[in-house]
Amino acid sequence: MCQVSAYVKKGEQDELLKENVTKIEVLEKGLRITTLFEGPADYTDMMLKYIDFSGGRVILEKH
Repeated sequence: MCQVSAYVKKGEQDELLKENVTKIEVLEKGLRITTLFEGPADYTDMMLKYIDFSGGRVILEKH
């Protein structure tokens, strides 16, 4: 299984938000992130910036 981690863009750096992400849903006002070991969590202040498939990273940005 591919391991994907979600990071939040903070200036020039990326801060780890969640590891072992299994699903990201785009909601009307944000994102819902589900991980392998936790239930879903909603982030109403986040948007998807980009996905690095080869690096297993999802980069999010606060809006």
